Amino acid sequence: MERYKVLIVDDDTRILAGYKRTLGNDYDILLADNPIDALNIIKSNKDISTIISDFMMPKMDGNMFFDIVKEVIPDTIRILLTGNGDFNVAIDAINKSHVDKFLVKPSLPSQMKEIISESIKIYEKRVDGKIKTLKTFEGGIKMLMQMIELTNPSIYRVAKIASEMAKTVSPFLKFIDGNEEQAVFLSFIGGITLPEKIFGKIYAGIDLNEEELELFKTYPSISAKMLSFVSEFIKIGEATSYIHLNYLESVAVKNKGIIFLSRVIKICTDYAIFERRYLSTKKAVEMMKKQLIVYDLDLFRVLEQHAKQEEEEYKVKEITLSNIKEGMTIAKDLFDDKGILVLARNTIVNDVIYLKILNFAKYNPQQVKYMKVLIRS
Repeated sequence: MERYKVLIVDDDTRILAGYKRTLGNDYDILLADNPIDALNIIKSNKDISTIISDFMMPKMDGNMFFDIVKEVIPDTIRILLTGNGDFNVAIDAINKSHVDKFLVKPSLPSQMKEIISESIKIYEKRVDGKIKTLKTFEGGIKMLMQMIELTNPSIYRVAKIASEMAKTVSPFLKFIDGNEEQAVFLSFIGGITLPEKIFGKIYAGIDLNEEELELFKTYPSISAKMLSFVSEFIKIGEATSYIHLNYLESVAVKNKGIIFLSRVIKICTDYAIFERRYLSTKKAVEMMKKQLIVYDLDLFRVLEQHAKQEEEEYKVKEITLSNIKEGMTIAKDLFDDKGILVLARNTIVNDVIYLKILNFAKYNPQQVKYMKVLIRS
C-alpha cells in the first residue's frame, strides 16, 4: 500500500514530535519548524499529498506560505491550523484559495487522521484527472506533429531539429515547466500558413530572397495567434511572440518565465536554421557565436557544451521497400517530380510514414524502388 507524504509545519517542535508519533505509522510524515525549511523540503518532494501548516509562524504566516506552495505544487492539499480566535483569517484564506481546509488548534489525533484521509482522496482525484488530461493533451500534440510531418515535411524537420536541441538543453536549465521540447516544436505551427517553398529553402540551406524573408518573419506572430485559441498553449504562444527580441531587448519584459521560454525557443530555432545551412553542428554553433549578443549567454554555453559532443557514426544502406521496417531512419531527402519534399532525411519510419512511402511508390514506381536508410555502424 502506498504511503502518502504529509508535510507538517509548526514552530513548536514538541507538537511536531507528537504528530510524528500519532501519524507516522499511516503516512510518510515530513516535519519543518519554519516555512523556509518547509519550502526546501518541498523542492525535493514534489509528490507531497497534504501540507498542514500553523498560521502563526515567524517570518512568514501560513497564508503567505501557502500562497507560494500553491504555485510550486498546486495539486497538494493545503490545510491551515488556526487558533480559536482566527476564524476570520481561515475564512479569508479559503476565499483567496490559499488553502483547501482548516483545522482549529488543538486538534485531536482522530480529527487529524480523518482530515488527512479526506485530503488524500481529493489529492488522488486531482492527480488522476491531471494524468488523464495530460495523456489527452500529449495525444493531441502527437497527432498535430504527425499532420505537420505529412503535410509539410520541411517545417516538421526544421521544428524537429530545434525541439531536439531543446530536449538536449532543458535538463541543464531546470526550467519549472520541463516542456521546452513541445513548446519549441509548437512555436513553428504558424509556418504552415506560409508558402511551402519558404521552409523548403530553409531546410535545404538556401538563402531566402527579400520577399520570402519578410514572410518568414511573420510566422512567430501567426503561431502566437493560433496557439492562443488553446488554453494550454497560450503561454507558448506568448513566448513565441517575443522571439524577435535579442537578449538585451528581452530584459525589459516583466514576465520572466515567459521571456526565458522565449529565449529557449529563439536559440533552438536559430540553431536549427544554421544547422541546415551548414549541415554541421560545430559550424552552426560557430556562426551563432558571431552574433552572441542576440542570445542568453547561459543558454548559449549549455548549447555549445552539448553541441560539441561527437555525433554517432552511421553508414548508409540502400534497401528495397519490402525491407523497410518501423524504427529505421531515412538517409536521403525524397522529392516528388515537382521538387516538393515528400520525406526528409532523418525521418524515423513509423506506421504512418511507411504508409506514405508505399502510397508515393504506387504512383512513382520508377522513382522509389529502393530507399536509403541509416544503419548504426
